[in-house]
Amino acid sequence: MKIFSYFENFAFKAFKFDDRASPLEYWCVMPVIWVLIIAMIPGDARAFWDFLLARQIPPLNPFYYESFTLFVVTIIPRLSLTVRRLHDSGKSGKWAKLPYVTVVSSFYLLIAGFAAMASMSSDTNGSLGMMGLVMALVFDSVDTVWPMIFAAAAMLNALGWDAIWAVLSEMTSAPIATEFGQRAGRITQGFQDDPTNSGAVIVVTMILITAPFVTSMLHIFFMISPSKPDHELYGGAPISGASLRQQGEVSKNPFAGYKYLYEKSPDQDAAHKEAAKQEIRSLYQQRVLGQANT
Repeated sequence: MKIFSYFENFAFKAFKFDDRASPLEYWCVMPVIWVLIIAMIPGDARAFWDFLLARQIPPLNPFYYESFTLFVVTIIPRLSLTVRRLHDSGKSGKWAKLPYVTVVSSFYLLIAGFAAMASMSSDTNGSLGMMGLVMALVFDSVDTVWPMIFAAAAMLNALGWDAIWAVLSEMTSAPIATEFGQRAGRITQGFQDDPTNSGAVIVVTMILITAPFVTSMLHIFFMISPSKPDHELYGGAPISGASLRQQGEVSKNPFAGYKYLYEKSPDQDAAHKEAAKQEIRSLYQQRVLGQANT
């Protein structure tokens, strides 16, 4: 029943950022949401790929794909749940930006890795072909781009995923690793020859490499931190706990949020009490006084 209440809070407290969320509430809800999003991605990718193989333009509306729709719909509830978890652990809600820093820094690190592998590739024609495809995607008209994409999809499908994975594994083979080591050695030698800019380059490189790991670990640490008592919360003011229990705003009933469906107006409540009194009076006259009902 308590687990149901966690999902109820996730839905009904989507825009409530000034409350608290326990570690159990966060880890019961957030993994389920991400598992659903990730589980929908293969189906969406398969649908996109089938459109390309049929030489049909895939739906360009991102909400056509279930994984993207669920991701967008749950952005604000996920953000508010993270902020409530941070408040419960005595942290500022500003730390909720850590996952976004992780994603952005990982993207830049991935781009840098692909650029490094492309620069070490000895296949000049393949590099020029990839560059031509990118230039076409950027500068050519839509009528020219889509046939190129259809042809590339058909070629990859004909090759098979085994051949594609073999090519990718060859990119990380020993010759590439050796060339990478030689390039790293030349870069180090360049730093020694011209140390003026080496410090800034090293700092930027270290930040680029370590940022995804540091931010993700820090976010997980905040999310597993234990709850703090009211007087230790961020800002010094009680958010929930004993103060909210005194106000009657916390209930162990997971369906307490639906009580407004059964609430009555003051006039309806008074009429209900008057009808109950009349019924008791009538029963007393019939069963105790033996009077006939009039």
